[in-house]
Amino acid sequence: MKIFDFIKLSFKNLKKRRLRMILNMLAIGIGTTLIMVMLGFGFGTQNYLIEEIKKYDMFNEISVVPFKKSDNVKIGTSTGEITEKRELNKKITKDDVRAFKNIKGVSAVRATVEVVFNEIRMNGKNLKFVTGLGYDRDFDLWFDNGKDKRIILGREISGKDSKEVLIGEKLFEIMKIKNYKELLDKEVELIVVNPNMPNLPLKEKVKIVGIINGKSIFSDVIVMPLDLAIKFKEYYLGDENYFEKYGYEAVYVRAESFREVKDIAKKIKDMGFTATTFQEALDDLNKYFRIFQGILGGFGAIVLFVAGLGVMNTMIMAVYERVKFIGLLRALGASQKDVRNLFLVESGCLGFLGGLLGVFIGSGFNYLLNLFINKALIKDSSKFVRIFSVSPSLILGVILFSIILSCMAGFYPARRASKLDPVEALRYE
Repeated sequence: MKIFDFIKLSFKNLKKRRLRMILNMLAIGIGTTLIMVMLGFGFGTQNYLIEEIKKYDMFNEISVVPFKKSDNVKIGTSTGEITEKRELNKKITKDDVRAFKNIKGVSAVRATVEVVFNEIRMNGKNLKFVTGLGYDRDFDLWFDNGKDKRIILGREISGKDSKEVLIGEKLFEIMKIKNYKELLDKEVELIVVNPNMPNLPLKEKVKIVGIINGKSIFSDVIVMPLDLAIKFKEYYLGDENYFEKYGYEAVYVRAESFREVKDIAKKIKDMGFTATTFQEALDDLNKYFRIFQGILGGFGAIVLFVAGLGVMNTMIMAVYERVKFIGLLRALGASQKDVRNLFLVESGCLGFLGGLLGVFIGSGFNYLLNLFINKALIKDSSKFVRIFSVSPSLILGVILFSIILSCMAGFYPARRASKLDPVEALRYE
């Protein structure tokens, strides 16, 4: 018998027991729907984050932090000393940053100290926990080529020690300040609280000289001169010599081309610092997402496995109901292999129908969830964000998985049917 004969006969047999077929389809469909939604969420989130990273053109950047790796750190314990591999602090000085900039292939460097403000106040409104970024004006702030991504209103900060700041456009949106253009050259009050002196916050009024484009990497931060950020940082930590002890918190190095990133990162690592490229970070991100997707898909697979038990039960019942039919097939010349394949194909057809149903329902759920996220959470009509993704490979994979699982569930009944004695089968009442 040919494969098309098996498929035709399988669908004919399934139609005879429509209620049983529909119940099995629903069970398989629920499992495949769960897989579609969960894997769709995993793939969609992964794609969204990668696209966001690509949007800011960060693949030519190297992040340098003030740590060095050590293999021989001795730690005292109650039972003696043990050796652990740890990262130790390695201060990044201005001379180090100059050395980074002098590496062949480096086009720009940004040296920064970050501070989190407990509160900011402007235009009669306030916002809690806002990130401030202090940068050394002896080096660079912007890595993009054109000013269209930088300041949309106002100008750059004019001096190292000035009390001038740039504010990201998104902060105004969060604070629901629509007339933010009128705040140019006005004051914003920055407040930092030392945990040990909660009643004595440091308050500083600074001048807004520029508004950063909402599409910039600094769209939701306050950019300021390095000295101003250090002042707030040292007050928060209660350490007047913080910068002298630890130096810059992070340095970002921009390569002229992506091809030079790996070599530049190696040279920085050879200087004793921890350097990470965005490609390395992306590889790590993909690794974690594969684990995440495996966990999500596993939940759906469990449901589908339970549905597979239902398929096995259905096919065992089908064997008992069709003993005479099996005997007749064998009497007409069908081999054991033909009988086995008939029941396997029938199981596969159940898996196909259930998988197809799950794909339709799952795709519908994904679309509705994306619609809800865009309408209720993102609220940006210019772009439809797909957090729950449906791809042709996911659809094909889910259908194939349900077919294979159903065939595996139907293997035992199919083998049992093929082992029936044709003479005894014809006598069966």
